[in-house]
Amino acid sequence: MTSQNEFVNKVVLSLVDKLSSKDIRLVKDAVTCILEDYVVTRNCTDIVVSEYVLPDCYKMYIASKTMNGEFSSEGTIKLYKDVIEKMLYTFALPVDQITTNMLRGYFAKMQATPSMLTGKVPSNNTINNRKCIVRSFFQWLTEEEYIVKDVSARIKGERTALKPEPIFTDMQLEMMRAACKKKPVNGWQFSKYRDLAIVDVLSSTGVRVKELCGIDIEDVNLDDRKIVVFGKGNKYRTVYFDVRAEFSIRRYLKETGRKTGALFVTKRSPHNRLDTDDVRNLLNIISKRTGIADIHPHRFRHTVATRLVEKGCDIYYVKEILGHSSIETTLRYVHTFDSKVKSSYEKYF
Repeated sequence: MTSQNEFVNKVVLSLVDKLSSKDIRLVKDAVTCILEDYVVTRNCTDIVVSEYVLPDCYKMYIASKTMNGEFSSEGTIKLYKDVIEKMLYTFALPVDQITTNMLRGYFAKMQATPSMLTGKVPSNNTINNRKCIVRSFFQWLTEEEYIVKDVSARIKGERTALKPEPIFTDMQLEMMRAACKKKPVNGWQFSKYRDLAIVDVLSSTGVRVKELCGIDIEDVNLDDRKIVVFGKGNKYRTVYFDVRAEFSIRRYLKETGRKTGALFVTKRSPHNRLDTDDVRNLLNIISKRTGIADIHPHRFRHTVATRLVEKGCDIYYVKEILGHSSIETTLRYVHTFDSKVKSSYEKYF
């Protein structure tokens, strides 16, 4: 069967149950007549191993960002690799041959292509995150003089509706503290004083969950109520906690008798440092016990940021406490957009 005949038959089959027999014959005759002036060939669907090899400049980019501490976790490295490698393999061209219009077409197709897992097209937030990663790569290529011009500079982000993260109320925080004192469930290594100290530290410092897990006992100054944490970008910063958190930490350390090593550890020997999954598991248990939905570390950060501004803290200092690189990021965490926040923003930005 010729490609032309195969094409016509596929058209006819696609119209069955959609048009009458008479209409289908009319379409078949029209398509057959039109195809006399064209050559139809079928695309090859065989799997072909690509000969494209990732360029050395890409490998240098990943190595450079890793050495500079700009990747906060293995998950971040994997995300950057996945996004950039997919883009490079799609074009299969030297980086200096990729144009702005190619990138526009690439993202336009991405935005219109449903996921094989969910069947849904990517959200604008997802598209923006991928654009940000690609722009980071091309900006680096320009700075390192692999390319003459940053072709990604005119790739604009999509409009997104920013939905404010809800903050915890005083009542909810008390409910969480009470939940830490209940009996253990489902094999979780329950530790009343430890779990209470975790909630109190999160609710008074706003540290990231990875920063929380990285705290050593030596990093905590109970007398001055401050902790030195190791955060994003391989940077240290000082955060402060309230009297309640001080009391919880003192009681927890007294119970364990430990004076060195990781602050938050498993209850059973050999008392390994808690990881981020352990903390999220604890917060999920607290969520089930209290009926409070969406208890996660970032919600504590939003709560701390908003409370600080409400009590008169300058937005610049909130930025430093949360460890943000820009005030714009901090503003997304703050929910009290009153004149005080606006004036502080205009003063420092």
